Amino acid sequence: MADKLEKLEEELYGKEGEDELKRRMKRRIFFPPSLKEIPARWTNNKKISIEGGFNRRAIKFFIAGIAILFAVGGSILIFLYLGTKGTEASIEIKSEERVTAGEVMTIPIVFHNVSRVTLKEMELAIILPPGSLVGDNGIFHPAPTRLIKKYDDLPAGQEGIVEISVRLFGQEGRDQRIGASLLYRPENLRARFSAKTEKNITISRVPLAISWEVPETFIQGQEILVKIHYISQASAPFDNLSLRLEYPPGFIVSFQDPKPTVGDAIWIIGTLDPGKEGLITLKGTLQGVESESKTFRAGLGIFDPLTKEWTPYLDSNQGIKIVVAPLSVAGFVGGARERIITPGERLNFSLKFKNNTRFTIKNVSVRAFPDGSILDLATLAVDQRGVYDGGTNSIIWSPGNFSDFREIGPGAEGVLTFNIGTRSRPKVGGPHDKNLVIKLRSII
Repeated sequence: MADKLEKLEEELYGKEGEDELKRRMKRRIFFPPSLKEIPARWTNNKKISIEGGFNRRAIKFFIAGIAILFAVGGSILIFLYLGTKGTEASIEIKSEERVTAGEVMTIPIVFHNVSRVTLKEMELAIILPPGSLVGDNGIFHPAPTRLIKKYDDLPAGQEGIVEISVRLFGQEGRDQRIGASLLYRPENLRARFSAKTEKNITISRVPLAISWEVPETFIQGQEILVKIHYISQASAPFDNLSLRLEYPPGFIVSFQDPKPTVGDAIWIIGTLDPGKEGLITLKGTLQGVESESKTFRAGLGIFDPLTKEWTPYLDSNQGIKIVVAPLSVAGFVGGARERIITPGERLNFSLKFKNNTRFTIKNVSVRAFPDGSILDLATLAVDQRGVYDGGTNSIIWSPGNFSDFREIGPGAEGVLTFNIGTRSRPKVGGPHDKNLVIKLRSII
């Protein structure tokens, strides 16, 4: 390569410029054959490849810079739009911890602006339990899935409150959950944020009652009478109410009054007003083995005919036991197994007896034990020639004074009666003398 350059120079300068050529040749600088590697003394004895090195390092620095910009920008975005989420407002549901089912209650929902700016475009969403009723000017209707309430701007440091009137339903001891979500926009931001809260309210009492008229024992194959009483002790109506009955295994229904609305075990009651009551009467036979216990179950709640879903408010059950008893006796007051009486009222008691066998039974006796401090024994009047035994405080019917008891034919039955007055001013000896009870025990 050097020889070619010298020839080119000779041609350029010619003979006349030979001296100038020699002078230039002395000042020429010869480069190494290759500049791919920089001498080690230039780099503190470290070899560095420079072929394409500048482009690669520049690209790496460029990518790193872009990544840093994205990271910083993302952090700022998160801080401005996510890091402040829910910190400008707090929300609280200030309701009672326990409530009676169906009771009208007011639920205050309080929210605070804890930031230094005004909160705008505020919207409160309230989620009530299924089956709840929400009031509007004293008129209650089923609560929507989400109850939306709008609210004006809330200045910094101020609080707002929204009150709703509701009625909650459910089983005794169960919790009903209420949720609230406040949607808002700080005036210095475009984004909208939310603050949320929840609260459980316990159903402490269900103001409904179920009572039973069922014999405690029965004979195999004997027809039994079942009466189910229900009553509302609430201060407001229970709407869309139904009664569902579960029969014990082996029970064959022969009579129902009224007839069930759905199938043979669901009665749709509709609206049950405060203090109102109802009665369902059944007859049937029950099969089983001796000493086996059977259980009737009844519940008050809401039945959805479309989904077949049952939402219970109250459950009650009554047991009955199969026995082999040749004779049976049952006591009633005013034709009922139990009832509420008024002081000063005269009570008519009856004892129904029956021979449950296919044989004649002789020399039968019945003894009744009326008990209660409110009873006025001086007014006792006994029918069917029964006599009062002051030593045992009991009334006795025996073959000696009641000839029908000398023998009772197969399946024969009858009724014994007596009446007694109650004190118009019951004796009160202390704070425990309240809700006085009269009991009647009978033996055959």
